[in-house]
Amino acid sequence: MENNKVKRVFVSDLLTSKVHLVETKTVNGKYTIKESKGEGIINQILLKSDSNAYTIQVLVDKNILYDKPFSWFFTDTLNIDNVSAYLTGAVYYLSIQNLAFQKSFLVRMVSTASMTLNFAHIRYSIRDEIYINTGD
Repeated sequence: MENNKVKRVFVSDLLTSKVHLVETKTVNGKYTIKESKGEGIINQILLKSDSNAYTIQVLVDKNILYDKPFSWFFTDTLNIDNVSAYLTGAVYYLSIQNLAFQKSFLVRMVSTASMTLNFAHIRYSIRDEIYINTGD
């Protein structure tokens, strides 16, 4: 008698690097830049805008890590090792790095007035599990 049962055998898990880009987006109120499910790490969130009149919300596994205005990051940029916020030539930059997640992440911008998000670059690695099916 033939055994028709299929057994899944875990072979390995890999991290796949991904990049999410947004260019020249008008933001007026809430704007979700990126949302993803899975396990991995956000290597970098880089935002470039013409205004500092916004709050950045970063949720990891449905927990709020950051819900702060740009001015907070700008003031404390020297005190937080994974955050950099600065102004160069009338352009506001915000970089947040190295945030691990187990189930999901969400990055949202909330502006207090209409503004232009010139550039958003979110580089992250997400775990891919590889299985093989065996007839054993």
